[in-house]
Amino acid sequence: MARQEIRGNQGPILKWETPGQKIEGVYVRLRDGKKFANNAEKSKLLDLRQRDGTQISTGAPTALAGKMADVVIGAYVWIEYLGKERSKAGNEFKNFKVEADLEYSQGQGARTLAPPIGGSLAAMESRLTKAKGAQVAGLMIDALKAKYPDAAAYEKALGDVLKSNGIIVSAGDSEVPF
Repeated sequence: MARQEIRGNQGPILKWETPGQKIEGVYVRLRDGKKFANNAEKSKLLDLRQRDGTQISTGAPTALAGKMADVVIGAYVWIEYLGKERSKAGNEFKNFKVEADLEYSQGQGARTLAPPIGGSLAAMESRLTKAKGAQVAGLMIDALKAKYPDAAAYEKALGDVLKSNGIIVSAGDSEVPF
């Protein structure tokens, strides 16, 4: 496993202002930002590592944070701001297009987020991320991959973790039971 210093916010935070704005990079994490007086919960920030190695942070409104919950940490992502839209309830929100390359490798010796055996591994990792949060899930996944380098053993261990945490009852389940 490669060590890398985590410095937090290393510069200005990209603001989503103009439809068509795009960013891309390796998905590092989704984290809590500041708590603003007019909002009951903390804002969310998204961190990406760009091709040149620099890290970029951007605000992650609810629509973007929701879409990123389906992306595995370490995947290469492309994000495009589509502009403001209205929900069926009439609320205005910022909408985004998110694409991810789940087969992207972070470099020599890094784990490759390859298509899973039986098509379920990415879904299992995504469920863990949704249930535990991106940072905790990333740590759990890295620990399991280090302990179980064999793909089949890793998949079984991940399934056991999901079952023991009540996230799925069996690997074939399609719904989270909570």
